[in-house]
Amino acid sequence: PERNKYSVIYRFPHMTVCSLLNKFKRLQLIAASAGVPGSIIANYFNYCDPSLPTVVTTVAVASTVAVFSIGQFCTDLIGYVYFSEDKQEVKLAYLDFWGRRKEAIFGVEDFLPLTNSPRYPTDFLFRRLYLYSSRHPFKLSIKYGKIMDEQSFQTVFCHELM
Repeated sequence: PERNKYSVIYRFPHMTVCSLLNKFKRLQLIAASAGVPGSIIANYFNYCDPSLPTVVTTVAVASTVAVFSIGQFCTDLIGYVYFSEDKQEVKLAYLDFWGRRKEAIFGVEDFLPLTNSPRYPTDFLFRRLYLYSSRHPFKLSIKYGKIMDEQSFQTVFCHELM
């Protein structure tokens, strides 16, 4: 079967930083998972001050919450939008929860126009991109991203640029 050819109509240049931030969540979780029991065991055998497990646990929980909270801004963030030559399909390249690149292909008619999307306090960073076929939104940073083909971008997302 013949495959559709795609051209880039949008890209987010800071995707590597976002990917690294999401990948850091795994390292943070491993460090916290090893550090807390390690400090408790060290305290049990009197190798450390009795307050060390409390300090390590507090720092581990606080830093894990911080890293995971900041990482939420990058989860489902679109790095590239590709438009097919036949103008029927859109391919989205986005980040998953752990910072891996994922791709999904949708029909042009599946996108809810950005002008019809609900507004959120995070709109200054990114807009939520909804699909008719899914309740799960993607994130599109119009302010910090680069629109490579404005006409195709308008065709897909049907909104006025900010």
